[in-house]
Amino acid sequence: MGFTEAGREGALVRYASPGGFVDLRVVPGFPRGVSGAGTVHHVAFRAGDDAEQAAMGERLAALGLQATEQKDRNYFRSIYAREPGGVLFEIATDAPGFAVDEPAE
Repeated sequence: MGFTEAGREGALVRYASPGGFVDLRVVPGFPRGVSGAGTVHHVAFRAGDDAEQAAMGERLAALGLQATEQKDRNYFRSIYAREPGGVLFEIATDAPGFAVDEPAE
């Protein structure tokens, strides 16, 4: 997804990209797929348009992750893939936007 490791401090690992950063807490032995407080269901990434989303989907495929077909979510279009730890990645387009069914005001 274009992130590179930018540093470590104890159990925290920081990943950076041109758009910002993500800090992950690494917990050895933490069971996979456990739901509840402190766990992540999914992480959403922004794609400016369908072409950018398709390119991101191709990058996932190159990493061995299988993305879904594009899903219409009324306000945006998404594709999904699970990373090896089980967290669901969503890549959502900006369009058509939240003002599709009512004025922005």
